[in-house]
Amino acid sequence: EYLKNSIIFPKLIDKNGEPHIMLFYRIYPDIQASLIPLKDLVIMAYDDDYRRAFWAEQYKPEVRRRNTIMRPERRWEARGDDNYPEGQISGGSTPLEVEYTDPITKNRTKAWMMTYNSPTGFKPNGHTLDRVVSMVLLDYKNPYKVISRSPEPIITPTEQNEIHGRYPNITFAIGLDVSPEGELRIYYTAGDQDLVKASCPLDDMLAYLTQYDAHGRLRS
Repeated sequence: EYLKNSIIFPKLIDKNGEPHIMLFYRIYPDIQASLIPLKDLVIMAYDDDYRRAFWAEQYKPEVRRRNTIMRPERRWEARGDDNYPEGQISGGSTPLEVEYTDPITKNRTKAWMMTYNSPTGFKPNGHTLDRVVSMVLLDYKNPYKVISRSPEPIITPTEQNEIHGRYPNITFAIGLDVSPEGELRIYYTAGDQDLVKASCPLDDMLAYLTQYDAHGRLRS
């Protein structure tokens, strides 16, 4: 149940009139999110007792359940794996604010686009077989809520530096941005050694994602 892959949400969250930082992270095997009062951020960085108490609270079963926003669901998230059947997912990029026309309601809608990473399976020693990149949209007003999830990975190890890197068969997303021309740029590590970029029109990715619901099923 180790803690990894922390991501800071790009906007402050108001809670009871007080600004909070939203932190995404992984307590195996899921992705969670917690709120930290902005005034406590420096304390958390330098006060070991505060930090231990904060994470002890997040590990409580009832808090962990409440904070979980995503769980492994698909075969490429190692769900049903022989060695670790719960699977595993972890955060990728800082969420990116996007706007699109919903294909069903036809309304203009804002959301947060975020990549996430997953192994497709595990070796008996716990090492991963490979890692792939998938994508979700989070609700604009409530980032704890997933509204769309890609039905397949969007990046898989296919290039030589991805297959034969420092660690083989690794593609691990770490960043997103959009060019002035509307090109979505996905930054990821190849083979756990090279930083590379994949790109496509942002509108094309949104048109693809918004066909699917929070579990990667076609919307009706």
